[in-house]
Amino acid sequence: MTWSHTRPHTKDTMAPPAMIQRLHRALWPLLLLLAGCPYRADLVNQLESEVIALKSHTRMLKEELATCGSPKTPGSLYAELTQVFMGSEITVEQRGAATVIRVRASHIYSDAYSLELREEADKNLDLLGLALLLNPDHQVMVLGHTNDRPIPEEWQRRYESLVALSIALSITLTEHLIEHYDLDPRRFTNAGRGPYTPIASNDLESGQDANHRLEILLYPNGALPPAPR
Repeated sequence: MTWSHTRPHTKDTMAPPAMIQRLHRALWPLLLLLAGCPYRADLVNQLESEVIALKSHTRMLKEELATCGSPKTPGSLYAELTQVFMGSEITVEQRGAATVIRVRASHIYSDAYSLELREEADKNLDLLGLALLLNPDHQVMVLGHTNDRPIPEEWQRRYESLVALSIALSITLTEHLIEHYDLDPRRFTNAGRGPYTPIASNDLESGQDANHRLEILLYPNGALPPAPR
């Protein structure tokens, strides 16, 4: 499933001079107050340190700006996303030309079949949205996966197979990301593989939970393969 276009996404970057100007306005009254106070040199030194830190941050932003138009290599994107998701429930791996973001469905959905988002999932969703916002030049394939447990009888009219359930996992997440993070729908392709690509044993509950998952594959433009069937 490929989404239709709504509006292009652009990434805004705050200009460092504006940051310096705001800091200057905020600190100027304090500097005037301290001008006649020789015993507050420690505060002056602190302000000088903050100015030095701000200059360093400005230099880093200028360096990033100079290279922001350069395409990211898979290795550099992997390193960037590893930092974004550090300490979270989301993992990142490299798979050929694709950088793969993996998250368990139980960390996103409160129920495996109703597909209602967990209240506690906001952090994970924000991190996913941020990762996609930071890389607007990448195409996105969202893959749903399930374990091999049969679909409960009360859900069989909604999901005719585990593959259908895995596609629903993919589409529900994609719709949320597009709606809440202003992402270009043309970037997205959805697919589901059901139980056919497990990463753990389904004999254990922990393995079933690991297999019931979502993978977000980021491809450089032009490298996205056809959706798996």
